[in-house]
Amino acid sequence: MAQTQTRATRRATGGDSPQSEMVTLAEARRRLGISRGTSYDLVAAGKFPVPTARVGGRVLVNRAALDALIEFGDARERGGQEA
Repeated sequence: MAQTQTRATRRATGGDSPQSEMVTLAEARRRLGISRGTSYDLVAAGKFPVPTARVGGRVLVNRAALDALIEFGDARERGGQEA
């Protein structure tokens, strides 16, 4: 039996919604290795390192920008050499 997803789950995980280019703030902070408090402080101050958007009570993060930031950090750790 196939699992069904709620609209909120599809939006948060990149299902078939217009917000598929976004991830939750929780996912972004896990990938960046920062705490929950720090992530919300950065969003509130307008200093989160990638674009965010408030949708209802949720904060969503641009997936492509997050991926690019992580790739940039990985490249710097490798000494600027591309894989």
